[in-house]
Amino acid sequence: MKVFVILSVLFASTAFAGKKVYDLKMNLFIDGRQVSSPHIVSREGEKAMLTQSGKNGGNFVEVVAMPVVLNGKESIQMNFTVGTISAKGVRKILATPRLITGNNQTAEISQDNANGQTLALVVRPSTIAQ
Repeated sequence: MKVFVILSVLFASTAFAGKKVYDLKMNLFIDGRQVSSPHIVSREGEKAMLTQSGKNGGNFVEVVAMPVVLNGKESIQMNFTVGTISAKGVRKILATPRLITGNNQTAEISQDNANGQTLALVVRPSTIAQ
C-alpha cells in the first residue's frame, strides 16, 4: 500500500568528505494516527525528501539537518516541511517545524495547523558519517 521514495541517497563515502551524514528515524502522526515511520538519510545542510503515496494520495517530509551547539553541547538541528499529496499530485504543506536535539536523542514536536489538524513528529537523529 505504501511506497517510500528517498531522494537523498548515500552514493559513496568519498562524496560526503567534510560533511556529516545523519540517519533520521521518525514517526509522523496526523490527528493522532501514525501515518509513517521512515528513516531518512540526510547530508549536512542539504535537503532530503521522502514521499509516501497510495491510491488516495500520500504524505511528504522534507528535512535539512545541520550541526549546532546548544548549551555547550554539539547537537543536531532539523528543519522540516511536512505535508500531504492529493490523489491528483497536489502538495499541501501542513507544518514547518524545527527540532534541535543531541545525537541519538529523541525529540518530539506537536503542532496544530490552519486546517485544524494536529501534526506530531518524533525524531531520533544519529550521525553516521563525517
